[in-house]
Amino acid sequence: MVGSLYILIFICRTMITLKNDFNNILLEWAMLSEDGLLSGYRDPRSIEILKQLLKERNIDPKIAEDIVSDVINSNVAEQSKSDEFNEVDSVISKVQDNEKDIQAKFIPPLIEVLREYPSFAVLYSSAKSIDESINLYNAHYSGAIKAINNRIRDKGLGKGELAFVFLLEDCKSGGQASGDLLYKGKKIDVKQLDPASEVLITYNSYATNYRSLNFSRAITKLASFVESDVDAKDILISLVEGKPLKNGLTSKNAEPFNSNETKYVSNFLDKLNIDEMGGSVFTGLEKLGRKLNSIEVAKEPPVDCVSFIVNEKKTDLMVLNAQEILSKIGNNPELQSVSIRIAAFRDKVAQFTLPALKKLDFFSKGMNNDTITSELVSQLHYDGIIVIDNDESNPVYLPKTVKNNLTTFSDNTGLSFKFSRLTKGTKFRLVNTTEPLLYEINE
Repeated sequence: MVGSLYILIFICRTMITLKNDFNNILLEWAMLSEDGLLSGYRDPRSIEILKQLLKERNIDPKIAEDIVSDVINSNVAEQSKSDEFNEVDSVISKVQDNEKDIQAKFIPPLIEVLREYPSFAVLYSSAKSIDESINLYNAHYSGAIKAINNRIRDKGLGKGELAFVFLLEDCKSGGQASGDLLYKGKKIDVKQLDPASEVLITYNSYATNYRSLNFSRAITKLASFVESDVDAKDILISLVEGKPLKNGLTSKNAEPFNSNETKYVSNFLDKLNIDEMGGSVFTGLEKLGRKLNSIEVAKEPPVDCVSFIVNEKKTDLMVLNAQEILSKIGNNPELQSVSIRIAAFRDKVAQFTLPALKKLDFFSKGMNNDTITSELVSQLHYDGIIVIDNDESNPVYLPKTVKNNLTTFSDNTGLSFKFSRLTKGTKFRLVNTTEPLLYEINE
């Protein structure tokens, strides 16, 4: 209150040109008010007393009016500042109580930022939706958001994650098993785009074991088969490089491979690293599937290799009725009697290798970008992703959506995540197209 009186003295000295005893005016005002101005200058009864005092001293009515206005405004500013500090303290207390499950090591740097940016601090849990939190993020990006991101840099927390946990009502910090944000029962992850507009999603982000996914198993089987059969590798490389196939076999599909597909598919077939596969590998493999299926073999019946355990020893036989044998034995460990039709094995490439390649899931099920994206996204434990640019700005929310049995992360503006490549995890690229969307939003 004393500080406020000095403000009032300054205002009076500045605006009143008459030689009055300002201290006496203030003291008389305080004495005449019911509570000694403890209730503040804005109390209507106190304001009326001040007006009367100024009138009794024959202060010009216009000057008196300006004095009263400035007194009220100075008190409003002071009260607002006081209220803001009180609210910041209240927010800091809540952060310290950790009602949002923030990791302990991130609380001190967050509190530092809240004290530096009180206008941001008072926004604690104020966003009622993800869209509203994005608007607040953008509004405070150059100040508090950057400060938060800088304070937690290299501390194991994604950029933007702490800010959204702080801003969103009914939101707690999650983890690897759930997603960065637990928001109203949904699991939301926050991802930062790299310069290629891609995000990396690690294998442990899948709700089920990544290696058990159809896509992963298909790639593993393809690599295992090519590694075990030199003729299989030779067929695929010949198709990629446009060379003639052995045994007079020809593909009726003349679809060309571009330079990247030729380079990277050949590299994959050479190294068979199923955790490092560029995007051109998958478009190339998709073309390989079409070329394989256009090769006709009419000389000899196709055969399959079936493994049997006889007297604890593995025996491989080339047979004509593999499906019949497997369907009869199934998973039954009991001894069973089966008929085996041994194959007349004259041409390994035509009878076994080529049919086996065609049967591989990646080729027989026609896997492509859409089907791969759909399976991978459907098995992620996220309900949506907030993605920010590589400079930590411009957040966009992409919910998990389903249309025509295909699943993706997309919004209604044309932005969508598509599977891109494998690099010790699955990489998705954010794309923006003006073409009709394959997916619709079904929230």
